[in-house]
Amino acid sequence: MKSTIADWSKSLAVGDSVSSYSKHIDYLEDTRRNIRHFGLPPAILIAACSTDAKAVQVIESRAWDCVYIDGNHDYDVVKIDWDHCAKAVKPGGLIVLDDLALDTEYRLPRFATGGHPGPSRIAREINVSEFSEILRVGHNRVFQKL
Repeated sequence: MKSTIADWSKSLAVGDSVSSYSKHIDYLEDTRRNIRHFGLPPAILIAACSTDAKAVQVIESRAWDCVYIDGNHDYDVVKIDWDHCAKAVKPGGLIVLDDLALDTEYRLPRFATGGHPGPSRIAREINVSEFSEILRVGHNRVFQKL
């Protein structure tokens, strides 16, 4: 499966109710640097909040093989992210969600976090007749569209 990454929020460093982002890090460039470092195929990167019309247009513009959701951690925003991406990912495609291991057996090292309440709540609400959880890595969880 060819993977395409869509990332549209951290580069703005807008923050949410549970986190803040450094104004000294260029998140968009950091993402590009990691893509190059790991030899990944070129990615579509959008510098916009996921609820912005520009980002929604990109999400809805095609069927995606893989979407990584990691941005605002407030439940209402994560829910919007999930709803848009769940519709746009192809059957058999993957959605990777970040920061949602609060309800799992994940035992984090001192330097890590188990996630946040908003994303963790989304994981409890995912319709198991539409998505199957196939992998957990740290506080990331991967769901495959059936």
